[in-house]
Amino acid sequence: MAIHQAVRAIQDGDAELALAGGVNLCCPPKPYILFSKAGMLSPDGRCKTFDKDANGYVRGEGVGAVFLKSLETGHRGR
Repeated sequence: MAIHQAVRAIQDGDAELALAGGVNLCCPPKPYILFSKAGMLSPDGRCKTFDKDANGYVRGEGVGAVFLKSLETGHRGR
């Protein structure tokens, strides 16, 4: 949604440049407790996708950001 809004702001002429980002945090303990009781979480804390030794998944947090500008404006960032 942030990227969509940033692109629209550039296309509509409301901004020349935009920084769009997002964050995923796993703060509440309840999901960890429920997933652990259900046997969904990897006991060794390692995700082994498509591996014969896979034993559950690992929840993760992340953050990302992108800098956007219109290629038509020729504006150069410094």
